[in-house]
Amino acid sequence: MALAYVLHRRPYLDDAALAELLLDDDSRAGAVVRGMAAKKSHKRAAMQPFVLLELSLAGQGDLKNARAIEVKRPHGLAGNALYAGFYINELLVRLVPRGADTDGLFALYQQTLLALATGEVEPVLRRFELSLCHRLGYGIDLWRDSEGRPLTPEGRYQLQPELGLVADLKGPYAGQQLLAMAQDHWQEEAVRRTAKQFCRALLAPLLGDKPLKSRELFRLAGGVQ
Repeated sequence: MALAYVLHRRPYLDDAALAELLLDDDSRAGAVVRGMAAKKSHKRAAMQPFVLLELSLAGQGDLKNARAIEVKRPHGLAGNALYAGFYINELLVRLVPRGADTDGLFALYQQTLLALATGEVEPVLRRFELSLCHRLGYGIDLWRDSEGRPLTPEGRYQLQPELGLVADLKGPYAGQQLLAMAQDHWQEEAVRRTAKQFCRALLAPLLGDKPLKSRELFRLAGGVQ
């Protein structure tokens, strides 16, 4: 048995769904869930996003069969927190390959859902984006530049994802805001604005040209993502 969250699902064959799952072994898996068509199917109610499930997975290869599905705990998200949840789900489907073991990812996701349900959305998203990039091997040191020199509050920097932060008098990022991000200090609007710009630039090479559907939903809803 495994604990899992549904990141995405879509209809599959006549009475089934194809679900993308995040598992408690820090991997992502594709699974076929049969018996979804019945009006009273508990599976249809269970296979929703932001619900902690217990289930078993059987079969070889890239696509498993999900069985014995039981709801353990739903996470109640609403408003901006709900759109933010869809955004992090889409990031995981786009950036984490099936079968990849990404250390600490399940705990990060679960903590993020809890934080979205109880706190301000924007700092939670920035923490998640930065932590996810680190776990995928694309993290940036917010304390030192690409030459190993400590960042200074008065310094200016540009981001080169393959190198890190490069000192540049005309760089778009102020050292003061970058150091605040490193210290998890989000009170100032300038820090939040810098963090949003920084995280978008950090994720852009990973996401490619295909736009995120959740960002469009967030924009239409007037959210902060």
